[in-house]
Amino acid sequence: QRYLKERLAQESLRARRQNYPLSMILIDLDGFKRINDEQGHLEGDRILKAFAAALNQSIRKDMDSAYRYGGDEFVVLLPGSGVQRAQRVISRIETSARRLNIPQELGFSYGVAPLPASGSLADLIRLADERMFVMKARNKRRKITV
Repeated sequence: QRYLKERLAQESLRARRQNYPLSMILIDLDGFKRINDEQGHLEGDRILKAFAAALNQSIRKDMDSAYRYGGDEFVVLLPGSGVQRAQRVISRIETSARRLNIPQELGFSYGVAPLPASGSLADLIRLADERMFVMKARNKRRKITV
């Protein structure tokens, strides 16, 4: 999280200074706790690593960045990208994640947020978090497997 906070601060300053968009995707793996509890922590670790690999396959190298935010949550930073491009990245993440050997009941919810005009990083994270929980509440999670 320390590196994420450093990178987020750098990218937000750069985005404001150069007047370009910055978007964040906050992702939560749905059903992960049950899998971790029923199949064990080794399987849980394998799933986290596989999902992280799917994230890294879905973003631009040397431009975008992905982080484990905590537990079963991940953050993707997309410098120079608006919400529409973030939605395309989500589609690529879903496609990459489908190729993984993971239990069918696992899916993910996400929230996409642009850097607000205020430049507040707290507002950016809060907005992405709120949007993710709206998706969860509506049970609109993305299914990883076919």
